[in-house]
Amino acid sequence: MLLCWQGIAQEKTLEHIDFNGLEKSKPQYLKRLLMQKIGQAYDSIKVKNDLIVLLREPAVSHAFTSIDTLSSGRIKLTYHIEENKTLIPAVDLWQTVNNAFAYHLGLTDYNFAGRGYTIGAFYRQNNFPGFGLIVENNNFMSAKTELKLLAQQLETLEPIRLETSLANFRYRFQS
Repeated sequence: MLLCWQGIAQEKTLEHIDFNGLEKSKPQYLKRLLMQKIGQAYDSIKVKNDLIVLLREPAVSHAFTSIDTLSSGRIKLTYHIEENKTLIPAVDLWQTVNNAFAYHLGLTDYNFAGRGYTIGAFYRQNNFPGFGLIVENNNFMSAKTELKLLAQQLETLEPIRLETSLANFRYRFQS
C-alpha cells in the first residue's frame, strides 16, 4: 500500500502551458487542439501527440517543447513554435487550345485570423472567366472535426477528336 501511495505522489501536475514564438497564431486556438490540459498529471505521451498535431498545422513549420519545474513542484510546459508565412499568391500563365492567352490569379491565407482557417479566392480566364472561393478549418471544433466550404465556377474549351475532324467542347463546371 505504501509503495502505491509513493508512486502516485510522484505524479507532477501541469500548472501552466505557454507558447513562445507565435506571430500570428492565437494561443487560445492552439490550446484547444492539445490533449494535455492544465490541472492534469503530466503525460509525456500526450505531449508528444500534441506536438504532432501542432506540426500538422499549416502555420507551424517547426515545434519543440521544454519543461520547467516551478517552486510549487508543479510543471510549466512551453511549446516553442516557428511559424510559416501563410499568405500565398498563385499566378499561372498558359496558352489555350485556340492559342488565346489564359491566366489564373489567386491568393490564399492558410492561417486566417490566427485560428487555422484557410481562406482563398482565385480568378481564372481560360477562354471564359471563372472564379473560386474556399473556407476551410482542419480543426474546426476540435482536432477531429473539419469544416470545408468551396464554391467555384469554371468554363473552358476542351479539344475532342471526332471521326473526321477535331472539335472543341465547351465544358462548364459549377459546384
